[in-house]
Parts: sequence; C-alpha cells; structure tokens
Amino acid sequence: MSSEPRAIRFGRQDYTYPSDELGPLRDSGGLVGDRGALLQRLHEDGYLYLPGYLNRDDVLAARARVLQYMADQEGLEPDSRPLDGVMGQYGKPVRLSGQRDITHCDEVDRILAGPRLHELHALIHDEPVITFDYKWLRAVGNEECTGAHMDHVYMGRGSQRLMTVWIPFGDIPIEQGTLCVCPGSHRLPEFETLRNTYGRMDVDRDRVEGWFTKNPREITQTFGGFWQTSHVKAGDVITFGMPLVHASTTNTTERWRLSCDVRYQPTADPADPRWIGESPP
Repeated sequence: MSSEPRAIRFGRQDYTYPSDELGPLRDSGGLVGDRGALLQRLHEDGYLYLPGYLNRDDVLAARARVLQYMADQEGLEPDSRPLDGVMGQYGKPVRLSGQRDITHCDEVDRILAGPRLHELHALIHDEPVITFDYKWLRAVGNEECTGAHMDHVYMGRGSQRLMTVWIPFGDIPIEQGTLCVCPGSHRLPEFETLRNTYGRMDVDRDRVEGWFTKNPREITQTFGGFWQTSHVKAGDVITFGMPLVHASTTNTTERWRLSCDVRYQPTADPADPRWIGESPP
C-alpha cells in the first residue's frame, strides 16, 4: 500500500492518513519469542501488532468458508464471486457472532483456537491459557464502523488479565475498516478519569451503551493522545488488554470487512460467565 497521505473516514469524520492524528501501528513482530520485550511493548503501547503471525493460507481458507456461509444466506451480491466478498445492492447482513456452525467449523476454529494464539498468550502470561467459547466473528458493511470503547465494559466480570485478539480475515486496507488503537490509553494519567468512570461500567448491569463515543476526536481532544492503524493482511493479529481505547475506521468500500475478536486469559483466573459454555447466555 502507498504511504502517500490519503483522506479516510474514521467514525463519521474525515482524517488524513498518515498524520499526527492517525499514524501507523508499531510493528512488534520482531519481538515474538522474547517475553520480556513483549511485556515491555505491552506496557508502553497497550497492544502488540504482529504481522504474519498466523499462517496466511489457513486464514484465507477460513475466509473462504465464511464467505460461502454468507453466500448461502444471500449475504453477497448475486452472481458475484464469493471470494470477492461484495455486498452489492442486495447483499443482506448475516449474523456471524456466536453462531457455532460457522465460528466453530474446522477452518475457522483452526484460526481462533489454534496453537499459535495459545502459545502467544501462554508466553505473555507465563502460564496456561483458555479462550472464550463465544467468538465475535463479524462482517462489517459499507459506512459501518466501531465506536471508541474499552472491552472491559463488555466482559469485566472475570479475569482482569483478559486479552482481546483482533484477526483480519483477509487483506484489509484502511478504507475497508481496520482496527484503530489509542496507544497508552491503558496507563497514561490523562486517561485515568475515563478508566475510572466509563471504564468500570458494565453494559448489562448499568444498561449503558458500550461505545464511549462515535467521535474519535472526542477521545483525543478530551484526554490527549493520538490514534494508530495500518493496512493489514491475512495472517496479521493485534492483541491488547481490556483498558485500551480502540475503535475502527469506516468501511467506505463495497466489500464486507471480515474479522474476528477472540479472547484469551489465564486458565487459573475466573472467566466472565456470559461468554463461556456451549450456549453462552
């Protein structure tokens, strides 16, 4: 992808990428296997961006399986090639999150619960880990995006060492809706008020919307900091803890953005009961 500045949509606003407001993710791929270096980077930034960490062919096989599942449910443009993932005028949303017939099929499960992610998080925590049974597999359509939030408000009833892994199912340019992070928001003093108010809420208990804002500039203008994102490819992963503020750019293309969030935590810690079991409540 070209590094020339370009106009993109982030939330409902226009940004220039790259810029001081929205720059590239920091590549931590060279730190894989070095626990001390990974922990230091997690402390500094709050996330790890690991390009090519997963087997690309396996991820593309999972993508093909998901797209065929969507095509079977009329989620793609009629007469288009399923692998193109075209929404088109008549492609309709297809529920993927929590649907075990697709999230736990062999091709997808090989990615979401395979040895590579277990190895990474066992190294980070220096102990055995488990993953939630519920998988947040998503197809994000045109003009859709994710608002700025912390994951703790959705799944804070169990381990406080819980980590999210964001996995792109394909090569995704920023214009198609990539994960954005606000580095340092998990620890910087400027964000302490946000962490101690909104960050301690529970969407079910408190009956609040999970997103703090749909306006990414509200975060940086109120608390400081900046945003980071990058063009990502099949095989890349981004992992981060519950207090990190993150969002996504807006998909301005005609193609579905396919991605999945999975969660990993130490086996010894209690797990949020809302997301485990054969049929999570």
